[in-house]
Amino acid sequence: MERFEIAIFPFNDQDMAADARGPAVRSAVVEATGEVGASGHPRYAGEGVVADIDPRSRTVEAITID
Repeated sequence: MERFEIAIFPFNDQDMAADARGPAVRSAVVEATGEVGASGHPRYAGEGVVADIDPRSRTVEAITID
């Protein structure tokens, strides 16, 4: 089963350099659910996080955090 680790930071790469932003405020390992999300990409879920992820580019297209 395909899985990804998602790390949530208070700033994105456009706001500041990766080495200056500090530790992740939350992380989760998500696994494929077999569903397609509203974004049209596969849906992944785990540890209170649901995300639509483009598996080719590894871009998170939509995310919900519990």
